[in-house]
Amino acid sequence: MQAKKIALILALPISTFTCLLLTLSLPAYAAGPFTESYVTLRNGRLSFRSTLNGAISAGGATGKINSSGNPDNDTLNLFNNDQVCFNNPADPTDYDGCTDRTAYTVSGREADNLSFSLSSGVTSGAASGMTMVASQSGKLVFTFKSTVDLPAGSKIKFVLPTVSDSNKYKDGIPDQAGFDIGDIVAGDLPTISSFSPGSTTITSGTITYSSATVTFVLTTATAQLNSGTEYTLTFGHSSDTTKRLINPAPATTHTTRGLADQYGIAFQTLDSSDVVQNESLIKVAPNDGVLVSVNVPLFITYQITGVSSGQTVSCAGGTNNITTVNTTTATTAPYGTATANGTTFYDIAQTHTVTTNAASGYTLSVYSSGGSSGPLTHTDGSTYIPHTSCDSNGCTTAGTFAAWTSTSNYGFGFSCSTSTCNSGWTRFSYSADSPVTFRTTAAPATSETTTTCYRLNFSGTQKAGYYTSTLTYVAVPKF
Repeated sequence: MQAKKIALILALPISTFTCLLLTLSLPAYAAGPFTESYVTLRNGRLSFRSTLNGAISAGGATGKINSSGNPDNDTLNLFNNDQVCFNNPADPTDYDGCTDRTAYTVSGREADNLSFSLSSGVTSGAASGMTMVASQSGKLVFTFKSTVDLPAGSKIKFVLPTVSDSNKYKDGIPDQAGFDIGDIVAGDLPTISSFSPGSTTITSGTITYSSATVTFVLTTATAQLNSGTEYTLTFGHSSDTTKRLINPAPATTHTTRGLADQYGIAFQTLDSSDVVQNESLIKVAPNDGVLVSVNVPLFITYQITGVSSGQTVSCAGGTNNITTVNTTTATTAPYGTATANGTTFYDIAQTHTVTTNAASGYTLSVYSSGGSSGPLTHTDGSTYIPHTSCDSNGCTTAGTFAAWTSTSNYGFGFSCSTSTCNSGWTRFSYSADSPVTFRTTAAPATSETTTTCYRLNFSGTQKAGYYTSTLTYVAVPKF
């Protein structure tokens, strides 16, 4: 009889999704409102900003945030794979971003919604009370229709809310009051801004900070912007993510998760003499991210099937073929009546098919009933057919594969079709604690098939009677 054991059902990690936010458009009241104007914040997720409740030691990979006094007083807007860094805003020399100039990847958050873990240790550690941020940045896309033609040399102006501290509106750390411009400087504006449709480009620009606002003025060139035509001005580099605005952290009024914050942006077009042509007040509404999760169970399917008599089967790692002398099934491997002439190999086979979604693949192993002397035992228990030793005692240890071509070497053993069998045969282990592994993979598998070949050879004086053994196969998925 044959038996098989199958290990299955574990869980894979959850995955994370974030949502893009729709933007709001308000009517404009100025010298000539646009026919149409609105802005899309391509990454509509709020940045994360909090402080550490307790220090993280050098090399430590776990921490906890404070539950009060921060834009984020929990970790509900902190997700796996977010890039976080630690910053000391009390130190004016540390206004340029991350301590050690290093960001760390979030690998999990705990059920208390305050504790978190990182995929690697914090190099120099982080002090209690230090600011922890996960910045979200993206493009602003202004869509508008002007009521007048805007010739080359006209200007596009937009005013963003920001922090009321001239030292902090460009320190790379998310602020509650509005956007942080990071390391964007005026010279970047021609290359990080673009128009569509048409060939109009940005030739120059200025950036001005005043009274908790930052003003961008972009000068157009090359072609006129026509009245009544819908244009989009994309602000933010297409590939360089460092040349983008940093989204706000939750505002002081953000007391309900899922209720978006609103930020107004003044948007204008001006002629070359700085006379306003059109103007609107438009709004964006960034919100918390949304964690989408699903548990996909780890699974493995394993099936043993028989091989018919007279089949040519690959064994010994594919270097040797055998011809089966009898038919096997999923649960029986009978030799029938074998002549005890001491000069014949009797070979039969079975196949093993495995499918699994385990990231690191699976292993197949086998052990037999019986003891150290032999796996095939006479029904009266008085004698046995021994474990094979292969040729020249080459496989006296189970799992050591060696050549077995001489019919004067007696016993019972097995081989397989994969390279694990190393061009040879081996004896069976008789211990469930140390089975012989004959197939191991390193990736998910779909209907992978392995053949096991059983070889029997016994002397002409082997006691007559009925001999049996039980083989137990174990298929194990690997994380």
